[in-house]
Amino acid sequence: LGNLLALNADMPTLFRTWRTQVGDIFSLYMGGTHVVVLNGYDLIKEALVTNGDACSDRPPIFFDVATGIPKKGVAFASGNYWKEQRSV
Repeated sequence: LGNLLALNADMPTLFRTWRTQVGDIFSLYMGGTHVVVLNGYDLIKEALVTNGDACSDRPPIFFDVATGIPKKGVAFASGNYWKEQRSV
């Protein structure tokens, strides 16, 4: 379950508390998915703009794994395939 049992309905308050305790970057597990939480404009901009290539991929979703059908199209694609779709 990872950190799911620690989460509650007031996640913004919980995340603010964790930010105060551990800093602007922390991670948790939601089920089997590792989630990295970034706080603050400068840090988010650095991750998504400056280092966008390293942060732009999406994890596999259940549909992909269950059906074997890869992510396609603008809405579900990621990585280089996503870049190709966006440039068309």
